[in-house]
Amino acid sequence: MDKKQLRAVRDKVVTASAGSTPVACYHCGGCRFRWQKIALSSRASSYLGTEVFDDGAIALECVDCGCLLEFREDRIELALAPSSTRQRN
Repeated sequence: MDKKQLRAVRDKVVTASAGSTPVACYHCGGCRFRWQKIALSSRASSYLGTEVFDDGAIALECVDCGCLLEFREDRIELALAPSSTRQRN
């Protein structure tokens, strides 16, 4: 996803798809998530100051049970969930 698409769904409840498959929580089967961009870095890259070159990831938190799923940023698509009126606390 590009930065403009990510800003459009910031702090909203989203649905996700990886490849052409919809993402569902493996714990409860839920399909609505809150998301956050996270950095994938190692101790060595943090020590050397090269973590800015690491690929990012998207962490999805299931709205129903809180289970966390992680995906590479370039492998996932997020869309506004139909009932996305709930804001993140």
